[in-house]
Order: sequence, then C-alpha cells, then structure tokens
Amino acid sequence: MLLLSACATEVAPQGGPEDRTPPKIVNIYPDSGTLRFSDNRIRIEFNKFINVQSLRSALFFSPAIEDYEVYGAGRSAEIIIYDTLQPNRTYTYTLTNELKDTRGNALEKSYTFAFSTGNKIDSGFIAGRVFGRNNRPVKGALVLAYLLPDTNRLYADTLNPAYQKPDYLAQTDSAGRFQLNYLVEGQYRLIAINDKIANRRYDFAQEEFAVPFHPVRTGMTNVLMRFALEPDTTELELQVAEARHAHSVILRFNRDVAPDSLSAQQFVIFDSTAQAFVAVYDLYSQIEGRREQIVLVTDSLIEGHLYAVRAFDVKDRFGFSGDSLVAVFTGNSTPDTSTILWQPTFADSTKNLLELSAPSPKGRTLPLQFSGPISRSSLPQALVLELRIGKQYQPVDYQLFFIDATRAMLRPQRGFELGAWYRLTVNHGKLRSALNKPVRDTLIVRHFQIVSEEQFGTIEGTLTADSAGHVLLHAELLGTNVFYPILLTVQPDATGIAFTPFTLQELPEGRYFLSAFYPKNPNPSIYEAWDGGRPFPFRYAERFTVGFDSIRVRKRWTTTGARLRFSAIELPDGKAP
Repeated sequence: MLLLSACATEVAPQGGPEDRTPPKIVNIYPDSGTLRFSDNRIRIEFNKFINVQSLRSALFFSPAIEDYEVYGAGRSAEIIIYDTLQPNRTYTYTLTNELKDTRGNALEKSYTFAFSTGNKIDSGFIAGRVFGRNNRPVKGALVLAYLLPDTNRLYADTLNPAYQKPDYLAQTDSAGRFQLNYLVEGQYRLIAINDKIANRRYDFAQEEFAVPFHPVRTGMTNVLMRFALEPDTTELELQVAEARHAHSVILRFNRDVAPDSLSAQQFVIFDSTAQAFVAVYDLYSQIEGRREQIVLVTDSLIEGHLYAVRAFDVKDRFGFSGDSLVAVFTGNSTPDTSTILWQPTFADSTKNLLELSAPSPKGRTLPLQFSGPISRSSLPQALVLELRIGKQYQPVDYQLFFIDATRAMLRPQRGFELGAWYRLTVNHGKLRSALNKPVRDTLIVRHFQIVSEEQFGTIEGTLTADSAGHVLLHAELLGTNVFYPILLTVQPDATGIAFTPFTLQELPEGRYFLSAFYPKNPNPSIYEAWDGGRPFPFRYAERFTVGFDSIRVRKRWTTTGARLRFSAIELPDGKAP
C-alpha cells in the first residue's frame, strides 16, 4: 500500500525572472551501485524546490516495492521503505520526467539508480533510440522492458503490456535515446509508448507504440524503434442516425469509416410506421465537430414516422467491422433548398497545379468537389477536359475515381502531362443530383497548367545494407506529410554489404528526410505501408532505418551524395550477425 503524505508544503522562492530550467538531481543516498545495502531510507537532493506529488508519480521501483512513503521539504525528498528487501537482490528506482519543480518545469529525462542487498549488482544494459511516425526522434517516450525467462516460453506468448507491469523502464531524451541500466542479464521485450494516460502501461488503441524489429538481449546498444498506431479492433458501432431533411440521413459511427469503400446497397432503411422500405440512392461523407459522418441520400422521408436503418459489411479504415449496425430515427420532411455546384479549389489560369501531389497508383489526379450529392453517372456528360495543343484546346479522354457522391478524382487517360495547359468545363445543365433531379443551369470553366518538370529536383545517393531483399526507400518533404517512394533490390557482395544506388526524381523544391524499410511481403508494391508490429499478440516491426540530416532539393538541380544506411543488428557481445 502506498501512503501519500508529506511533512511540509513546498513553496518556491518569489521574485526574479521566470524560471524555465529543468530541475536536477545533485545528490542521492545511497550512492548508485552501493552493495550490501541494509537501510530502509532513500534520500534525494535537488537543485530546486520540488513538487512532492509529482515525485510520487515519477517514482518507479524494480523489482516492485509496494509499501513505502514519500516525504519532501524544499529541495530534499526522502523515501521510507516498509517492505522487507530481498537478500542478494539488485533494486533500481527510476525517476521519470513526470517529476516537476514547484514552477512546473519537468526533469529533462529519466534517471535510474541502483543498490544491492548482496555483494554484487546486476550490470546488464540495453540502449537505443525511439523515432516518431515522422521519423524524428521522440523526447519523453516511455520504454517498458519485460524480462523473458528462458525457462518459460509461455510467458512471452501471453505477455500483455496493457495489464502487465514492466520489470524496468526508461525515458528517451531530446535525441530519442534511452538506456536501461542495472538489468538482470537475459532476453527482453521492449515496448515504447507515449503514455498519455500516465499509468506506465500500454493503453490499447489509445496510445502510439513502438516495438523493435529483432529480439533484444542485454548488451545491445542500438535498438531502434519507431512509433505506430495500432488499429482499434473493438467492434464497429453505428451510434446515431438522424434525418437532417426529407432526403438525407446522417449516420455516426464510433470511429471513421472509408466512404470510398461504401455503396448505397450496403444500407437498408425501413419505415416502421408505414411498413415499407425506403430507397437509398447514394451516400457521401462530411466532417462535423471533428468527426466524420456518412450521409445517406434517400427517397422522401415522412415527418413523425419511425425508421430503422441497418448497415451491412461496413468496415473502418483498418478493415474492422461490426455485427449489429442498426439505429432508429424519426422522419423529417424539411425540404433541402441547397444548390449543387462544382467548387473549384483553384483560380482560373493557375500555374504549377498538382506540384505537391502525393504519389499514388493512379498517378497525378485533380480533386473535384461538389456542394451537394450528384448523380455519378451524369458527371461524364457534364464534364469536358481539354488539352491545349498549339493555340487550340482539344478534348481528351479521362477517368473518374469517385470517393463519394460529392467528391471525385480526375485524370486524363494517359495521365497529366507535365507543363501542359488544360481546360476543364462543367456544364451544370447536364448534371443531375443524386435524386436524379436537374441542378442549377450554369457553366464553370477553369484553365490550368500542370506543374512543369523545371519545378522539380532530384536526389541521387546510395543505400548501404547487409541483407538481401526488397527495400522501400521514402523521401519525405518536410512540413507536408507527403512521401516519395522508390523500390530497390538489395544484393550484398562477397563482403556481406550492398551499396545500392538510388535516384528520386520529380521532387518539389524543399527539404527532405530519407527513411527505408524491408517489407516482409516478398512482392511488395511501391506504395506498401511500413508494418510497425504489435504489442499483443506480439509481432516484430519491419526492419527500418532513418536518415539523420535533411537534404535540400532545388529546382532543376540534382542533389548528389545522399547516404542512408541500415545499422547492423547486434549480437549480445556487440558483434553483428
């Protein structure tokens, strides 16, 4: 039982400029590494007045000590241990950056100290780095370490970090580095979390996590982990249905679903009052209150009638569905008086359009947005795309990729030509609504030039790796979350090392970070996503590497000499396999 008490109220000195510096530990008792410790008191001195409540939250013992008290006064704190310490055992205590001074400044990183009740102290260690999904180092990530007994393989299979307390923990510094010290020698499972809930456990689907891409043992100094977000595998739920007006029903699920994976045939509406089915013509998505909603376009609804809507085989963005997706609502006969128009996202005669277009299997596509749901089959009759050849515009064949009834992506059959001028005309007189009714009879025309090749630069470099296989290399344009991929085939030479050249073309001007990973899929697509593994049931991440310096790309220039390297996976003695 942990008794929360303190013998004094800590008050910071008043006056002077505002203090933003982190507190520091200036002295401890016993000294870290002390042998034959028989006392029951730990004393810690700081350079600043400490918030004792934050010290309690920041303190972690390994092995666990349950019965202790924390006292604090000013710059000093004392921990009195009431549990009986086991003989010939190494104990560690860690202070995380939850510890704050009385002005709210947090400890810069975690610190671990150790003492032994016997004649020796455990000296195992593991060090590494944690990166975010943006490939930048993560400060303050909590690294949980679980000892995997050699004699109990079942423990490794059933270890669930959502419930199991870690044996050791550490926090990353501003460079994403961590070091676990005073460990029992052996194999460990490491899981890094951002610990938003501050419970030192992984909270499923609520927190990011990171796991290594190889087994981990004491003595390793370069264990790399990168954050991923585990999909929520709980059952998808249809929470609310609401008739917004006479021809639309808004559906709210407990998490986002992908509208481009849905069709009207997946929804059935039944009028319980009239004992009749109501037709669903199409659907679209909209954002309201930061939540995505699906809007069904329906036949006429009757005020006061009671309706039920059922959804079939609806999946969230990770492919998970629910069994009973049913909701009831009351009819609304309010007419919809909104006007449906194409809403161009660019001005007439815009140059360098689609410069920051994210690479995709469809190539460069032009997004089309309408103010209301349209009849998908009527859009090809209403839309004309023309390419300027000389001084004349000539029609070109095109493809439409619908996201929902209000959004589509447009591309010429042969793709957009770099530097070419196009004219796009939408004749609303030929356009129909999703209810197959005419819309406002107006003509909207836009001329635009696709970004020219002169606006792009190139990166040339070399990837160094020690394993044969496919590697997906990404160049991320900083500040955009846009990645430019290239698929490489790596084949080491007689020395066991491969120096694989790469060229990334058609890169917009800016600064880039490089990263790469080995996909487990033997026949990967260039657009394949990195697999970050799973905390439970445990699965290793795909092996990855990140660059540590940004690369400048300029228009019409080739930046040469870029380097990206996969670090060797260490063996416990520090050698590479």
